[in-house]
Amino acid sequence: MSVPRHPLSSPRAERTRATIVRAATRLFGAAGYAQVSMDKVATEAAVTKPTVYAHFGSKTALFETLISDVIVRSHGAELAPARSVEEVGEAMFEWSRNRLDWLLADETVGLMRAASAEGIRRPEWAQNLLGEFDFGAMERWLADLDDADILDVRSPAEAASLFTALTKGALFYPVLVAGEPITPKPDRDVLIREAVRVFLAAYSPTSSHNPP
Repeated sequence: MSVPRHPLSSPRAERTRATIVRAATRLFGAAGYAQVSMDKVATEAAVTKPTVYAHFGSKTALFETLISDVIVRSHGAELAPARSVEEVGEAMFEWSRNRLDWLLADETVGLMRAASAEGIRRPEWAQNLLGEFDFGAMERWLADLDDADILDVRSPAEAASLFTALTKGALFYPVLVAGEPITPKPDRDVLIREAVRVFLAAYSPTSSHNPP
């Protein structure tokens, strides 16, 4: 099996890798893991099969690369600095809005469905993937807000997980699991703001509902 002559770290190789990733994302998202071959990926990407193998080594490695990338991106970006509860609310709203825009994209939903289906077949693999999920950006942000006495967050990890569950539970999981239609963006915004309101009601310093 011949391999491309250009080094895999060259700009040309990076462009080729990105093309393969886009092609594989479309295929796995539409058909699932089992129905996609490296031949199909090569055809979709308009490259040779040896080129695909040179970049990823195997179909499993390619699929896991895509899913790991989705997991990393699903953590969300860093949140905007906030100096008051009001600014906290706006930062959380914008963070959630951008994150859900990406999560609800057809290709993201397709890949997550493919990962879920494969996880049923390979439970240990799914458990390893779940271990990659974290809420580091929001957790650090909430810890800083607690240190600054802007919020009262005794467990930033728990609080980040709970807030994410509020938004994803209402807007993402019904689409992923039940195939429900995507909530229109104006209605999503209403639900996100309600999730932020509920969160701040629990974690504002003046709240009487803070967890024990």
